[in-house]
Amino acid sequence: MKRGRKPKSVAELELTGSWRAKARKNQPIATGLPVRPDYLTGESAAMFNRLVSELNKLGINIGAIDSDALSRYVELTFLYRKAADFISENGAAIKLKNKAGQTYVKRRPELSFLLSLAPILLNLENQFGLTPSARTSLHIQTPPPANPLDGLMGRQRSNVKLLTDSNNGG
Repeated sequence: MKRGRKPKSVAELELTGSWRAKARKNQPIATGLPVRPDYLTGESAAMFNRLVSELNKLGINIGAIDSDALSRYVELTFLYRKAADFISENGAAIKLKNKAGQTYVKRRPELSFLLSLAPILLNLENQFGLTPSARTSLHIQTPPPANPLDGLMGRQRSNVKLLTDSNNGG
C-alpha cells in the first residue's frame, strides 16, 4: 500500500503555480462518456445515468474507461441498500441458543456485510468526487460564458429578446 499524499493532477499543479505541472503534461484525459453495462437495469440503470449526468455537470473528467468503476459503485450501493433495508425490518441482532439452551445475542451477518461495504463505497465516492470533502479537493475550471454580459445577467442569451425595427412592425 502506498504511503504519503496522493499525486495532484496537472490542473491542480498549474493552479498552484508548481513547476511540476510542466513535467506532467502527458497526463491522460478520459474521452467519451461512460457506457452503462447491459446488466444494470431498472433503478440501477437510472442511478448510473444520473451519476454520469451529475458528474458531467460538475465538470469532472469521466470517460468510457470509467464505466466499470461506476457500475461497480452502483452495484455495491444497491447491495448496501438491500442490507440496510433488511436490518431496518429485522433488527441488527439475532437471538440464538447454544447447546446448553442459553440464549445469547449475536450481530446479524447482514450487518457485518453492510459494515464491510461502507469503506469500499466511501473510497469509490471519494475517487469520483461524490462527497462534499472530496469535491473540495477538485479544482475544475469552468469555461467562460460566450458573452460576458450573459454571465453577469445570470441567464442565457437565447432568453433575451432584443427590440428591433422588425419586431416593432416598422
